[in-house]
Order: sequence, then C-alpha cells, then structure tokens
Amino acid sequence: MSDIILPVPTPERPEILAPAGDAQCFTAALAAGADAVYLGLKHFSARMQAENFGLTDLSRLTDLAHEEQARVYVAMNVLVKPQETAAAYRLLHRLARQVRPDGIIVQDLAMLDLARQAGFEGEINLSTLANITHPQGLQTARDLGASRVILPRELSIDEIRAMGEACPEGLDLECFVHGALCYCVSGRCYWSSYMGGKSGLRGRCVQPCRRVYRQGGAAAAALAKQAGQQAREQGRNGHDGGRDTRRPRPQRGNPGKGRDGRFFSCLDLSLDVLAKTLLHIPHLVSWKIEGRKKGPHYVYHVVTAYRMLRDNPGDPQARKDAEAILGMALGRPGSRARFLPHKDNLVPTDPSGQTSSGLLAGKINVTPEGQVLLKPHFELLPQDYLRVGVEDERWHATLPVTRRTPKAGTLMLRLPKHKTPRAGTPVFLIDRREPELMQILREWQARLDRMPT
Repeated sequence: MSDIILPVPTPERPEILAPAGDAQCFTAALAAGADAVYLGLKHFSARMQAENFGLTDLSRLTDLAHEEQARVYVAMNVLVKPQETAAAYRLLHRLARQVRPDGIIVQDLAMLDLARQAGFEGEINLSTLANITHPQGLQTARDLGASRVILPRELSIDEIRAMGEACPEGLDLECFVHGALCYCVSGRCYWSSYMGGKSGLRGRCVQPCRRVYRQGGAAAAALAKQAGQQAREQGRNGHDGGRDTRRPRPQRGNPGKGRDGRFFSCLDLSLDVLAKTLLHIPHLVSWKIEGRKKGPHYVYHVVTAYRMLRDNPGDPQARKDAEAILGMALGRPGSRARFLPHKDNLVPTDPSGQTSSGLLAGKINVTPEGQVLLKPHFELLPQDYLRVGVEDERWHATLPVTRRTPKAGTLMLRLPKHKTPRAGTPVFLIDRREPELMQILREWQARLDRMPT
C-alpha cells in the first residue's frame, strides 16, 4: 500500500465515492473533490462496456489520487468461473504489486480468500451484487474477511438504518445516493442471460429492462388501477403541490386494452436533499454515485453536488445550488425509488416515457435526399456527445458533435444508411464538453503526465 496516510471516512463525514470509466472521468472526479474513485479493469468487471483501465495507467492514476488524499477502489465484481481462478489470482497479484489500490470490490465470495492468497493487503468490499440485505448477513461478511458491504439499492432509509445499527465492529457500510436503478433485485438478475445470451453478472448486460413490451387484458387493467390509486394517494397526502417536476406522475392505463410501454425501465435514483438523512447512521461511511459508463461532465457535476449536500446539510442555499447542479448532469429523470418507506408503493418507472439519459437537444428532420439534420434547442459544442433515439430502436446511435452549432442552427448527423432514423426521432445530449471543464481536465492531464511511470 502507499505510504501516504489517507483520511478515514466516518458516518459524520462519509466519503463521496465517484465512478470512473476512463481517465478523463477519473480526473474529473478528483477535480470535483471526490474522496474516492471506483473503476474497473479490462477483465472481471461488471461494466465491461466501459473503457476501463490497464494496470500501467491505473498505477499512475492511483498515485495522483493519493497525492490528493483520495482513495481508489478496483471493481472485480463478477461471478468467477472455475476455469478462471488462476487468471483472477494472477491479476490480483499484479494489482497488489503494481497498483496498490486502497481496496477491491467483489461479488464472488471466493474472491475474498483468493485476494489474500495473492498478497492483496487493502480493503475487500462486498459489491451490491453480493446482495447482503439481512442484518445477520453483515456478521457473516465480517467473518469471511470483508472490510465493507455495499448495500443494495432496494433498501429504504429505515432498512439502511437497521443495517447500520446491526453492523459489527470492524465492518463499514456503503450505499448508493445517485445513478441508474436496476428493475431486478441486485445480484439476482438473469434476464439478460435469458433474453440476450449475455450475463449481467458477468458485466455484459444487454439491458432488456430498457426495452418496449406489450401489456394487455387483465394486466393492463391492474396497472391502470394501481396508477389511479397512486395518483389519489398523492392528492390526499398533498404531495402534488410540491412535486419535483423531474419526477413524472404515474401513467394511467386503458383498462381492457393492450398497450406498449417501457414497463421495467427505471428512472435514476436521486436522493439529493434526502441524502442528509444518511448522516450519522452507524458504520455508513460512503455515499456512492453510479455511472461508470457516463462521461466526465456527469461525474464532475454529480460529485460537486453531493459534496455540497454533505458539507452543508442545514444550508438552504447550498441545497438549492446542489439541486440546480444535478439538473445539469444529463442523467435520466430522478426518482426516490424505495428510499422513503411510506412511498414504497410508487414504482420508479414511467412506462409511457423513453427513460433515456441526457437532455433533449431536438428532433430529427430527414431531407428527401436522405440527409439527417438536427436543429438543436441550445448551442452544441465540439466533442459534445449525442444519442440518437433509444437503445431498442434500430437506428439508435451515439456520436460526437464535430463543429459548434448555434441554437436553431443546422447540424448534419452522419449515420450509416441502415441506421437512418425516422423523422421526429429525439436526439439527446449525453455528455457536455464545455470549455471550462475541458480546461480543468487538461490541467489535471498535465499533472498526470508528470507522474513517474
């Protein structure tokens, strides 16, 4: 491990733990003041679609983080097949010798013993995919040698508090405060394996929950009844008047008739101002932000917002500023999910919506010659990143902006002919490359370049 003594997170001042899918996101997290960064390698990571890291680059990034008094956690959070044990051991051994991160995140319980055999001396944290939901499971985790348990996103504040009160000495807890939700129970989803032949527990989820399904007959009537009941309860409890406009109202169905919808596609978790209720829970030392497939804009803004919320829990202006910053982060619409137990009948989905991340930039116009044009609702900058449509449409694509385009100007999108979208297809801004942030990242890259290899 590094000789630098890093500050120890506490329930009174939990670490802000940021995601990083590439080096720019890593430095964006440090620039925003993250206390810790988590990331994956090229193998054994539950986010294999992210760019991820090689050991040589990660070694320099870890040294840079330690200079900033920030910790680094490496996610090796997949199920390991029996024939992969030797490869996992070799990677752990190289990680311990060459990178010396502060901790690793694992799902497979065999990895705890394997990591120690390989000489890893840092923390071993059990992933949310390990699905430890019962207070007695915490003692078992401690007995197995875990340093920390990452709580599932399905837990309410009362359940999180109960876990904290039952947590044995010598074990820490971590929980999610922001980012994508999974419709299925953490660590128990085989949907991707069944529908797409790729396992979500191996880091290759094809996200079947994001797709359109058809519902009909009695099921549609039941959903309509549930939506109506939720709407009536909101009205009785007086929630509509102060409702966050980012959180869509429940959608009413049409009883007896089928309809299409993204019934399983969740909104993003966004605890924002409610995160202060996590302060002082025993053993809860880390607030985690999901998003290893997001860009540096998202990482920088979300880390900044939650650092403000943690450090100024009683300041109304800080809360207002943090909410505004989160509104700029280009995520999906926000949801409290099951965090508030008296609202656990409200499912975090919007079947009639597209539930896509990003800010709506405009809609496609296709000329008779087949040119795909966009007149954006706001200025687009070079290297901004756009999403055309959503994942389950045949023309879905992501692409960078090649030139500055003013509001209501015309941007030609160059897409393969087989991906020509239908006129009216929405286009979302999913990563922003504003000059101020890019200058910050260039300065951090220069620091990284000066680090010894």
